[in-house]
Amino acid sequence: MPKGRISSSKKVDFIFIVVLFILTLIYFAPVLSPSKMMYGSDWLLSGYTDHAFWASYVKSHWRFPMWDNYNFSGHPTVASTGGGGMVYPPFVLFLIFPVYYGWTLLFVLHIFLAGLGMFWLLRVYRLSSFVAFIGALIFMFSGQLITTTYGGHLGRLIGIVFLPYAFLLLYKAFENKRVEDFIFFGGVTGLFLLGGHSQISYWGMIGVLSYFLTEFVHRRKELGKAGFFKIGGFFSIGMFVLLLIILIKFLPPAFSLGYGARGVTRGYNYSTSWSIPTSELLDLIAPHFSGILENYWGENPFKLDSRYLGILPLVLLVFSPFYKGKKYLLKFFLWFVGISLFLGLGKNTPLFKIYYYLIPMAKKFRGPSMFFYLVVFGICVLSAFGAEAILEISKEKKEKRKDKMFSYLIGIIGFVFLFTLIVTILDKNLLSWMRNHFAINWVEVLSKDSISQKIYIMNLNFEKFKKSLWLSFLLFFLNGILIMSILKKKIAPEIVFPFLVVIFLFFDLWPIDRKYLSSVAPPDQYFAADDVTSFIKERKDLFRVFPLGYDGRSTDGYFHFHQIENVGGYGANPPARYQKFIGAGESVMFNPINLIRFPHLLSLLNVKYIVGPRLPQDLSGYDERVKEIIKEYNNFYSNFEVAFVGRKYQVLENRDFIPKFSLVDSFVVVRDPETVLNKVLSSKFEKDKVVFLEEEVERKISLSKELGKIEVIKNIANERVLNVETKEPSFLLVSENYHPDWKCYIDGKKEKIYKADYILYGVFIPEGKHKVSFVYESKVFNIASLLSFIGFLIFLGTFIVYFFRRR
Repeated sequence: MPKGRISSSKKVDFIFIVVLFILTLIYFAPVLSPSKMMYGSDWLLSGYTDHAFWASYVKSHWRFPMWDNYNFSGHPTVASTGGGGMVYPPFVLFLIFPVYYGWTLLFVLHIFLAGLGMFWLLRVYRLSSFVAFIGALIFMFSGQLITTTYGGHLGRLIGIVFLPYAFLLLYKAFENKRVEDFIFFGGVTGLFLLGGHSQISYWGMIGVLSYFLTEFVHRRKELGKAGFFKIGGFFSIGMFVLLLIILIKFLPPAFSLGYGARGVTRGYNYSTSWSIPTSELLDLIAPHFSGILENYWGENPFKLDSRYLGILPLVLLVFSPFYKGKKYLLKFFLWFVGISLFLGLGKNTPLFKIYYYLIPMAKKFRGPSMFFYLVVFGICVLSAFGAEAILEISKEKKEKRKDKMFSYLIGIIGFVFLFTLIVTILDKNLLSWMRNHFAINWVEVLSKDSISQKIYIMNLNFEKFKKSLWLSFLLFFLNGILIMSILKKKIAPEIVFPFLVVIFLFFDLWPIDRKYLSSVAPPDQYFAADDVTSFIKERKDLFRVFPLGYDGRSTDGYFHFHQIENVGGYGANPPARYQKFIGAGESVMFNPINLIRFPHLLSLLNVKYIVGPRLPQDLSGYDERVKEIIKEYNNFYSNFEVAFVGRKYQVLENRDFIPKFSLVDSFVVVRDPETVLNKVLSSKFEKDKVVFLEEEVERKISLSKELGKIEVIKNIANERVLNVETKEPSFLLVSENYHPDWKCYIDGKKEKIYKADYILYGVFIPEGKHKVSFVYESKVFNIASLLSFIGFLIFLGTFIVYFFRRR
């Protein structure tokens, strides 16, 4: 640790940590009031309702909800997305505070944890306290992390926050060479991974493994042959604990890959979608180049975050090669940043094909732009190395390295000035070239209308880009002058560094970051029922609704909030068969083409009400395209009866819908699923007379003229309980998505469940009166939960033993 005027001690470290926390509170102050709900696009889409449902169910039943009744005609929760988030320790805030407020507090907590982890890591690397403080600020307030609020992407934030902790615990484990240190590494990392975005966490763990190998090779002489195997064994134990802990998150979805729509490999083009366009690297210097939020004109469909790190990290990054400390770490992080950046470019670099074809699971992911989270982590460490190098060189009496540093500084400032000047001089000529260049390059990836829209936004955004570029040059210049004053010993570092921090946060980064921080009204107001929903909520029987053009509510959590079962909604990984059934293909979004083309499918899905826009009677003022759309709506509406007319929307009633639980006359066995789908789609399909099964059954059923009686006793997330009375053996059809984890018990005896009508399920019922229970039981989840708990106990037990040993 260099000794100089900037002191480093536990007391100083504590002060800096407190300042990190205070700055976090200052940043989030505009949304910290309980009278506000922090905005997040995915949070409002389904995040709030999913988490509120989870918290409410846990409080009421002391169990995790394994099934979502309200979206996509029912679909699994844990088997689709994993159960890690439910047991991620900080999520206890959802059980203490109102869910929407707990969400805000979780962002505050994890931004602070990001800074705290980076600060500790840099201190462990023997950097001075103020340098570690600057590195922490760069990391926690970098655009890629702090602007995750706008998309509501807490999982992405957690998916990168674990990295500094994993690196510092690995470093300490190598230093101490004790098995408990490696168990701490595995335990802490595993707990973070429970809440982290799976894809970012996976890539981050590849980075962690590469870091382990770097430390392993670097210390090979120090370890010797015996130490080589000892450390290798300790690391294996730590990784074993880590894997045990995260099984609850990754094992259930792994066994259900074929069930969800995301469980298929879709080819190289799909995996490289959402790559970072090479041109958008210019956003690192001028954040307004490709536009912010609604002004974004880049190649991707939209961009809900910022990759802007600020100018200070870029200046400090240039000086990282001058760092005299741990050179092997410098080399590692240079490679780490370089490779991560190339992979983030995705299809724009041939290097991505190496990753795509060689790395396990690579073909299952898309969105290479998320590699930039790793880039940010590496740049923050390298920037801290650069800041430490400035302190080191400022104390040297020899001028050679100072002169070289001056050259670097003048070179980068001169380059930015020259580039800014060229952009200003070329002005409209450059804009014209950009329009032509991008229009040509986008022909194969974007529609004609989309290209026109993006070119229009590019024109509007160009003036902001030029102003942004000049501001960046000014910041480069100011940072350069202040750093020169340190090197020339004109101003003490303890005076200059606070100025650098103030400029960085309040004049450079936060003015951009704050554009991604906003709030809306609390849930009761934001999701308040309108006249149409109020009408539907008065009906108490079991049914679903089909929102058609209903103010975007076909793909959000609005109906879930009001506890109305819905054929639409949003889910991270909806059932693959259901998506084909409704006509959405391999997409994960709700695109119900078949439900409009074949209205009888709505009856099969227990849809009693259709919500759609009120249609005008007089079409004389509309163009032909709009008239055609209105005609299609009228044709669809003609299949139903008007039940309620609201201010903007109306409710149509489907009198032909089948109950959620019904008895069917007969069954036909058709082994081929595609044939079953075609038969169900056919207009000749008799939904209440016959059911199509996909496996041979040695049973006969027939119903008397009285179809029997069904009384619904319980209908909650993990369980359905019915009283069923029939005079003849029959088939009980359940109108919701099939999943193999549903189990059926008739009078306490387990009975086989059959796939029915391609997506539904049911069971054969003997004659007489019976209590029928459908229970969601997942052996995989239970085993994963037990193993994860064992992993946590090993971690906790090791910590307790270590604590008392230290005492």
